[in-house]
Amino acid sequence: MDSQILISLINNAALLLAMCIVYDALSDREEKVKPGIRQILSGTILGAICIAVMLNPLHWQQGIFFDTRSVLLCVAGLFFAPLSAIITIVMAAAYRIHLGGTGVWMGVAVILASGGIAMTWKSMRKTALETISLAELYALGLVVHLAMLGLMVLLPGPIVLQTLGEIGIPVLAVYPAATALLGKMMANRRARNQADSALKESEERWQYALEGSGDGVWDREIQTGKVFYSDQWKRILGFARNEIAHTPEAWKELIHPDDREKVLEELHRHQRGETPKYLAEYRIRCKDSSYKWILARGKVTARDQQGNALRIVGTHTDITDRRLLEEQLRQAQKMEAVGQLAGGVAHDFNNILTTIIGRTYLLQSKLSNREDLLVHVEQVALAAERATALTQGLLSFSREQVLELRRISLNETVRKASDIFSRLVREDIEISMQLSERNPVICADESQMVQVLMNLVTNARDAIVGTGTIGITTEAVILDQHLPTTIGGPIPPGSYAALFVTDTGSGMNSATQKRIFEPFYTTKEVGKGTGLGLSVVYGIIERHNGYINVQSDPGNGTTFSVYLSALAEQSEPQTGSMAMAVPKGRGTILLAEDENSVRQILKTILTENGYRVIEAVNGVDAVLKFSENRHTINLVLLDVIMPRMNGREARVEILKIRRDVKVLFMSGYSGDILGEGTLEQEDVGFIHKPINPREIIHQLREALPERNVEGS
Repeated sequence: MDSQILISLINNAALLLAMCIVYDALSDREEKVKPGIRQILSGTILGAICIAVMLNPLHWQQGIFFDTRSVLLCVAGLFFAPLSAIITIVMAAAYRIHLGGTGVWMGVAVILASGGIAMTWKSMRKTALETISLAELYALGLVVHLAMLGLMVLLPGPIVLQTLGEIGIPVLAVYPAATALLGKMMANRRARNQADSALKESEERWQYALEGSGDGVWDREIQTGKVFYSDQWKRILGFARNEIAHTPEAWKELIHPDDREKVLEELHRHQRGETPKYLAEYRIRCKDSSYKWILARGKVTARDQQGNALRIVGTHTDITDRRLLEEQLRQAQKMEAVGQLAGGVAHDFNNILTTIIGRTYLLQSKLSNREDLLVHVEQVALAAERATALTQGLLSFSREQVLELRRISLNETVRKASDIFSRLVREDIEISMQLSERNPVICADESQMVQVLMNLVTNARDAIVGTGTIGITTEAVILDQHLPTTIGGPIPPGSYAALFVTDTGSGMNSATQKRIFEPFYTTKEVGKGTGLGLSVVYGIIERHNGYINVQSDPGNGTTFSVYLSALAEQSEPQTGSMAMAVPKGRGTILLAEDENSVRQILKTILTENGYRVIEAVNGVDAVLKFSENRHTINLVLLDVIMPRMNGREARVEILKIRRDVKVLFMSGYSGDILGEGTLEQEDVGFIHKPINPREIIHQLREALPERNVEGS
């Protein structure tokens, strides 16, 4: 065997391998091209490589030369699409015909045979090409090149045997091995591409799933400090792809300062192997400087031989809404507890106030000619009125408070409320009040109007950062045309008592203004607002058939405007009005009250005003006493909350005995036992504790006109 021929063939095969490696490196760019175009490009490039190989042949004789085109064509036919293989075959054959010479037809036949045998071999295989072995590839190369040697019969007769003798052994030594090596490279490339494709598809599914769930992904190489944050991770915080550095420090700086130490300690505990997984809830700063609550979950995926963490992968979940719901639930439960506490406190406190107010009333009637003593009694009466307002403020947080509508002065209500909300406002906030000289008068529940003021002032306080002013204004307004509102329909023309609460706070945008009265909606941080205050205000105004509007601009403060139907004007209430004379009444009243001091003062007041009183200490006793005196009792006065049998249950039993008897309930807190619906549906009167003696006498006289009183 001629060593020079062998070396030349090896160099030609090496050139082929080198060119195919370059093609393999460049072919990744073809993945973005459509399949048909990619097949044409692949065939064209392979054909060009084949021609390049043919430009560096082993020249055997004039017009006869050998190269590794057969190796390339064999691999092309086996691993590439039929279109690519055919293009390569056509280009190689065309170029061989162009070169001409005595071996042209043998050369063209070898080209067709090399590609054709490989394509036939491929069609007969039943397993995936990426699993093909070196032995099978060598066998294919051996078959192709034995066929090539057989096609040498197409050479001119005298040189056939000489060519086979000189070229045959080098060809069989080099070409099948080159076919196996190049084929294995293509098989490995095919396996790698399929693995990459499967991995890419898996990653895409994983990414789609995470994006669908709203989770962001992070991946950290602990020793190198290299970190990956997914696009979704950044979008959660409002950042674009390139706005956060892929470093641990970038993440640490975003953690709320109050949470940072706890979060890092939890992360380090997991990295040290003290916990099975990393789990933390904390606040993280967004691009707009607001904070979101994040649930971070992660797990160390690699450790060294000493157990040191090398890599940790995890997710971020935005749980801000779940937290504005857990917090709302806690606040709702807290308010429920406050409401229950308010009911109990109000029940006892209003009984005490009823005794104080009742005794004060009796003293005023007895000391009408003692101005020196009467002035002290009147101060006690004023203090009792302030205590009553405080109790009503407490009751504002209880459930199902009975709406006690009466004629009130809006100016006087603001004055009473100022004693309460002045304690709610910081010293660096000034409260300015401008009350109308026309004294707007409305029909409303004064305690609920006080709550409206408290909530609006509290909201204004929270909107002010640093020093500022809260303005409270009352006006008598006459609208001659509809007035548009932010929420609900326009305010129709008419006479209104208007209340304006203005602050110099941060203001609101239009989107916030549209949602400001929604239950549980709040712009405040978690723990600083329940989202209930303004919704309660809206509910109260709606129950009073009124209207509320909000006007605001970011950075320019806010004004809440309340419009309630106005009544005819009246002068301001006069101090000491409790001492005015009341006409005597007639009739027999069954008084059921479990608190002895309250029962005694009410009995005294009723007796001094001309009524005969039968006492009962609880609901059961009331039913018994009514049964014994069914024909003489004109009216039943029942406390709502009593032992053994409450007022509502006692009323049911009393009406079974006599359907036409009049019943009045009295309570400082009705809770679930008595609501507005009960009073309206069952035509039952209600006296709110603490009881004002003049008011109870007035209600009794309305319920028991003298002409309807029998047996008195």
